[in-house]
Amino acid sequence: MSGNPFFWVKCGHATQPEGSHECHVCLRAENAALKEKLKVEMATVGVLELAGKDLNEKYTKLREALENMLDNEACDLDHDGFCQSHASSSPCVMAEARKLLHK
Repeated sequence: MSGNPFFWVKCGHATQPEGSHECHVCLRAENAALKEKLKVEMATVGVLELAGKDLNEKYTKLREALENMLDNEACDLDHDGFCQSHASSSPCVMAEARKLLHK
């Protein structure tokens, strides 16, 4: 093999092996940048998973609390739309809770 095994590519880096069309310096830098991006994305996924778990736990507790507050008494709306059974303005909070819980 004669001559310099290195040659210059478009980026300005000398690279080898001769005949390669990829710059190994640039590929290493690109690889390192992709690894860092992946680390950030994985960290973001981890945070979102924790946040989702936390939100799911809060949702479950709120749903249980709302279910415990429901009663079986029918709404009795007066002429102004005020629920006499649940002492609530329109819409009745009990009726809204039943809608949310699909009951």
